[in-house]
Amino acid sequence: MSVSLNYKVVKVLNDDSAFRHIHGLLDFKIDNVTVPYMGYFGAEDVCFNTWFEELSNVIVSYRQGEKTYLFDEGEQGQPAYQFDFEDGLCFLSIIDSPISAAEGDPDWQKVKFEMADLVATYDEVKVGFLNEVQVKAPDALSSWKDVLKA
Repeated sequence: MSVSLNYKVVKVLNDDSAFRHIHGLLDFKIDNVTVPYMGYFGAEDVCFNTWFEELSNVIVSYRQGEKTYLFDEGEQGQPAYQFDFEDGLCFLSIIDSPISAAEGDPDWQKVKFEMADLVATYDEVKVGFLNEVQVKAPDALSSWKDVLKA
């Protein structure tokens, strides 16, 4: 049930100096298996703006006592991600998208992990990423803090 999260900036879209729209590798693993479909054009095309915000929302929803958090981007034929919370655990299912009609993944149903593991690894990545933004584009720091709920 271990969770890991690593990132690598691959490309900055629009204005490179602004560092506001970033795609890259955001490797979210549960028990050493990468969560699939996060990037439309493959593993190194994950939209950080979207996924950092969604992972923040998952954590906030859990802390607020919600039972379920659903992320359905509804874009480019991507499936939906359903996070169900119970007694400190999260069960991730990749399900059919009600918006894009993309199919879910039968191998990714109720994959269990501890929320404390996600929170800890997300906090580590958040600190590292914000430090990188501070160095590369300090003017973008406040907007990334909003995305990351830092």
